[in-house]
Amino acid sequence: MNEINVNYVTTLPKLGNAPRVEIRGSVKETYKVYFYEKKNSTQEYILYTSGTSQTNQTFIGPSKQWYTDWFIKVTDMDDNLLHSDKFNIKNKVIYIKMDAYALGDSIAWISYIEYFRLINECTVICSTFHNDLFISSYPDIIFVKPNSVIENIYAQYYIGADNSDNILYAPIKSDRFPLQMVASSTLGLKWQEIKPNLTSLVKHSKRRIPDKYVTLSEFGSADKKHWQYENGWQIIVDYLNSVGYKVLQNFAYVQLTRR
Repeated sequence: MNEINVNYVTTLPKLGNAPRVEIRGSVKETYKVYFYEKKNSTQEYILYTSGTSQTNQTFIGPSKQWYTDWFIKVTDMDDNLLHSDKFNIKNKVIYIKMDAYALGDSIAWISYIEYFRLINECTVICSTFHNDLFISSYPDIIFVKPNSVIENIYAQYYIGADNSDNILYAPIKSDRFPLQMVASSTLGLKWQEIKPNLTSLVKHSKRRIPDKYVTLSEFGSADKKHWQYENGWQIIVDYLNSVGYKVLQNFAYVQLTRR
């Protein structure tokens, strides 16, 4: 009797190489493999992709690396059911990788990883390039270094800002939606603004400026992040001054970007 296993661990996110159906054994057979996905609007499973596989082969859709409620079945060539698997992460170990170096991306997304852990009642392992910012504030998330390989996990996701049309990697283009929506859509969460918890880093910090203030930096890491509105910054500064705020400019960053 051949052994049929379903694997939800994505290792090549740009190619969408999970789920995978692996059929191992000594009996040479041909199988039909069906991937169904649940639609949130109807809560019904619809066929996403299908194909055939031989013994000692691995069937890959290609599929989406982002969160999807899958139902997978394997039949013989006469459509007799041999194996089925319904995706369920409750009480499972999930590995989420922040696929970005940017500090702002990490701060924007971490709260959704915690929300994902809570509503799915699962254990979450997370890798970021800024683990030191989050370890104290999110003690129930297991943080590991980037590129760590974790065995015996149920599923794996990559959260990254992507502006291509690669639907296998990300469900939305990051330059057309709020940055936090990149995380919520990748993790299958309903979009809502969730502020990150960084209080453990700042609760003992002494205030350097006694007055109320706002810090501005008029440059960004890409042209699309620049505000092109004519005199826009001066309008903002004038308004903030009028309601009692001092306005500080991040001169160090300005000098860096003007080199």
